[in-house]
Amino acid sequence: PEARLEGMIAAQRARDAHMADRLAAAGQAGGAVLIAGAGHVRADRGVPAYLRRLQPGARIDTVGLLEVQGGALAPEDYAARFEGRLPFTFVWLTPRVDDRDPCEAFRPSLERLERGGRAPR
Repeated sequence: PEARLEGMIAAQRARDAHMADRLAAAGQAGGAVLIAGAGHVRADRGVPAYLRRLQPGARIDTVGLLEVQGGALAPEDYAARFEGRLPFTFVWLTPRVDDRDPCEAFRPSLERLERGGRAPR
């Protein structure tokens, strides 16, 4: 819901900053790898952006895992989803699993919270 968007963005940024901190610490021994969703590995505003602040000059490569949609098989076909430019060093196209919205699984809990109830644990 629109009312929750700002908080969700703040939570995403906090997760990205925390993962960058952990990667920087782990990378002291010669490098580290993070496997995460495309939003977290975006070079322009995900974990890599925070990591660059912690380790200026470090080599940071990103791999965007993108599900094939409508038979589009060229990475450039997906640039429009990212303001016209892919924010990854590499793109790995994967088969599409399904068309379900992952947020739908959380809808009952969010509706309960909006009515003043408690979310299930």
